[in-house]
Amino acid sequence: MEKNLPTLRRIYNASFIAYFCILLGAALLRMIIYWGLFDFLSDDGLDYVFSFITQILLLGLAPVLLIGLYFKKSAKGTLEYLQVKKPKPYVFFAFVIGLVGFFASYFIAIVWNMIMSGLGWHSPNSAFSIYTLPQFLLAVVFTAVLPAVCEEITHRGLLLRAQKSTGASDRSIVVMGGILFGLFHMYVGQTFFTAILGGVMVFVTLKSKSILPAMFIHFTNNFMSVYLEFAYLNGLPGRGFFATLQNAVTNPAPAMLLIVACMLCVPAVFLLCWAFLRLARRAGDAPPPKPRTVPVYPYNPYAPYGANPNARNPYAQNPYEYRRPYNPYNQNPNNAPYPQNGQNAGPDPNSPFPEYEKPAPQQNPYGQPQNPYSAQPNPYGQPQNPFEPPQNPYAPNGQQPFNPYAPPQNAFVPPEGSAWQPIENPDKLAAPALPVFKPSAADNIFKYASLIFAGLITLISFILRL
Repeated sequence: MEKNLPTLRRIYNASFIAYFCILLGAALLRMIIYWGLFDFLSDDGLDYVFSFITQILLLGLAPVLLIGLYFKKSAKGTLEYLQVKKPKPYVFFAFVIGLVGFFASYFIAIVWNMIMSGLGWHSPNSAFSIYTLPQFLLAVVFTAVLPAVCEEITHRGLLLRAQKSTGASDRSIVVMGGILFGLFHMYVGQTFFTAILGGVMVFVTLKSKSILPAMFIHFTNNFMSVYLEFAYLNGLPGRGFFATLQNAVTNPAPAMLLIVACMLCVPAVFLLCWAFLRLARRAGDAPPPKPRTVPVYPYNPYAPYGANPNARNPYAQNPYEYRRPYNPYNQNPNNAPYPQNGQNAGPDPNSPFPEYEKPAPQQNPYGQPQNPYSAQPNPYGQPQNPFEPPQNPYAPNGQQPFNPYAPPQNAFVPPEGSAWQPIENPDKLAAPALPVFKPSAADNIFKYASLIFAGLITLISFILRL
């Protein structure tokens, strides 16, 4: 493992340096457009040029070249590093998550934009004018297909593998991946809901060990946005979604019902992610769940109270505990709470469960003065009747030195290290441990520089639209 540390550190640093350079390039391109150097292009042409440079060159081609050339990976090794693999059937369940996630993110965007509008921020118009079918197809390519492929290569491919090399927990990777994805858009109107959607896509990538579910979710979310706007402008099915919101001022009741329906999609996304996790576990991609409680062992009637004074009774605090079976051969009057054999003492007032006490039989068939099987001479010459056991396992205390039904240890307590013992970290048992390294403060410079830089650009974009 030690020999892999320099390689992992080099990959980690190169990944975040490349991501910081991608952010610089995207911010520079935005500034060039803001300064009017591409004013000779139409609005749609400007959007196409910006999407082509940002998506294909910066987010798609740059990470692939970095992995292939700098990390010295072949084409197959690059695909394996990006976790592009043959999809299993359950992976297509991500389309459902993306569909419900679109309406959930729409509700989050409405609430977020209302908060930003209260601070004086004004939302710009739509990016593309999609009135005709060719415009719709171009919008699908540049808004749904390219971001679903290129942005996932960078965020759920390059950055996710870099974060996993540090041995960080899945929770921290999901949070950091969502924040990076939200700030990457450098647009305050999309920051919040894209961060949540990015965290969902990091989660499905971690659990499925494939980047394809995140691509499906990303594509479905963006495609629904393009289609509903195209349907609204051309009177196609689904146009009522935008039409209801456009008429919210004059007719607020339908809009409120739609907003409530979108609000209910937020918890539905988390339920769908839980269902996706169950499918991934069934397919063998996700590790088994960690045990939450110590397993309850069956009641051992042969390890009663006091039989093993050095062993702890795990059933002492169990309110559903059953009493050990009544021993009709107990003749020890001091062995409370059981009555003395031969006497029908009734319930013992000192017993914690007096209602379960049973009267003892009047006679002990194994304690009679004479054995009916030894009345006649033994024809085999044996000194003892073969039908009479050499020792009575139910003999009273003090008359038998060893009781086979009261072993020194509870036979139902599993041995240490067995399958019944709680597993501290089943993730480490599900798959061979991967080599990891602990990043130093110097290794995280470009990681936090990317967060700060993207946050500053987002803040500047917010100020410019006040």
